[in-house]
Amino acid sequence: MNYLKFYIVAFFISLVAYAQVSTTQISFRSLTVDQGLSQNSVKSIAQDSTGYIWFNTEDGLNKYDGKEFTYYNVYIIT
Repeated sequence: MNYLKFYIVAFFISLVAYAQVSTTQISFRSLTVDQGLSQNSVKSIAQDSTGYIWFNTEDGLNKYDGKEFTYYNVYIIT
């Protein structure tokens, strides 16, 4: 009877351990000036509610739609 309890506990532990193994693959790609970014040095990145990704650089803002960049030259005049 003790062996049965041991196997049941071992079975559930193996299920929990297997469930924590992620099979999702994540891929990354670089976005540089070659793809249209205004500058390779990015200060911050944000995503808006419509899905666009915004990159803040020394040159200004870059909006990325997943295919191409739109550059916004933003200077604050003091």
